[in-house]
Amino acid sequence: MIERAARVAAAQALCRRHGEAEAVRRLAQRYAISTVQARRYVRAGRDGELTLARAAAKQPLTVRLPQSLVARLRARARQTGQGVGALVALALTRFLTEHRDE
Repeated sequence: MIERAARVAAAQALCRRHGEAEAVRRLAQRYAISTVQARRYVRAGRDGELTLARAAAKQPLTVRLPQSLVARLRARARQTGQGVGALVALALTRFLTEHRDE
């Protein structure tokens, strides 16, 4: 499931940069998958899928963030009905996927 979340996040990032058709081509190439499967990831990203692995082992992590950022994060969690941890995990997955080659 974490693999799927990472691929959906990659699809979202590629779509923002290159559009859907090019995102499909690049995903297929990057992950050595069919264009049909790549298109499914693009569609999931376009449709706003925010799936993260619930069954994966979780580890607590304490970070210090500006109060204003924490307030915005909590407000977004209330808006979406997701937990703060799920939103942070999604944001980090997207960030690390977008910057994997750096």
